[in-house]
Amino acid sequence: MKTIKNIFTDPLFCCSLIAAIATLVLGRPNFKEINWSTIGSLFSLMLTVQTLQFLNVFKFIAMKLTNLVKNSRQLIQLLIALAFFSSMLLTNDVAIITLIPLLSLSIKNLKVAPELPVILICLAANLGSILLPIGNPQNLFLFFNYQLNFNQFIKLSFPLWLISLIVCEALSFFINPIKILPQKEPLPVFKQWQLIISSFSAIIVLLSGLKLIPLLIGIIIAIFTSLIISPKIFKSIDYALLLTFLCFFIAFNNLSQAKFIKYFLKKIDNYQLGVYLSSLGLSQCLSNVPTAILWSPFTNQVPALFYGTNIGGLGTLIASLANLLAFKQYQINFQPKMHKYLKQFSLINFGLLLIYGLLGVIMLH
Repeated sequence: MKTIKNIFTDPLFCCSLIAAIATLVLGRPNFKEINWSTIGSLFSLMLTVQTLQFLNVFKFIAMKLTNLVKNSRQLIQLLIALAFFSSMLLTNDVAIITLIPLLSLSIKNLKVAPELPVILICLAANLGSILLPIGNPQNLFLFFNYQLNFNQFIKLSFPLWLISLIVCEALSFFINPIKILPQKEPLPVFKQWQLIISSFSAIIVLLSGLKLIPLLIGIIIAIFTSLIISPKIFKSIDYALLLTFLCFFIAFNNLSQAKFIKYFLKKIDNYQLGVYLSSLGLSQCLSNVPTAILWSPFTNQVPALFYGTNIGGLGTLIASLANLLAFKQYQINFQPKMHKYLKQFSLINFGLLLIYGLLGVIMLH
């Protein structure tokens, strides 16, 4: 009962539900078009993370990390670097859903406002994931849909990725350096069998998320592992987030059926700057993954669509579903100050959207 109450009192879920219902006037929901693999992968990943949280594995890692650095800025720079480099292999969603809870434990005893660190970790995960096709869903789609080879993809992604590395590093210096005192609390102790099972499960879930093994195997292993360790883990899953993603997928699908959008895309045709600017703009309201899928039948301007959808992940909260994921992790792991978070998020993201937007135009010429 409490779980159901939490779902229907979640403001983000309520907004997504309203969006799904409101867009029914534009098209009928096609449940085959819903990205069930994303929802399934997210569910198995959430189970895995909550299992590791239950076993105090994240607490152990957080205590180890704080012993490696001298102040809060260095600690958060380390987490930003982990997000940036891990996301290109493990995907931006994995980086966000694992590192934000780790951030929460790492700064628990420090007087650090969490809003900026969370936003920077999200930003690093989004921008770091650009380098390789497997880093995020829209790039994986573009890679296979346009039959790009690896060299072609790297030529597109590397300049933007390298610039983003410098940007993320520069932004990290806005973090106030607060001295970290030596830890007096003893490190958590684990039961060996639980650690072995949960580690094995985490590896399987990651492999299934990367589509190296069937997704269903990852989901079954994650459920089975959580049941063995403690059924209580299922109560800590954010079911509102899963339903939020489901509602947004329905809304995106409904919007994509709108005749005026298809007419608009056909009119632009293969005009490079038009493809770039429209994909940049559509990402702000449709999210970048649906925008890439929606545009693909109408254009062969791959660089324009690549830069438009990747840079388009900056801006609004729904420009990238990873942004939504980070926002939910902020709500779960901290005492949220919504106005403060959204203000800082908008300031940073729209500022970078303007800079990167102009950069994209330059890179296309």
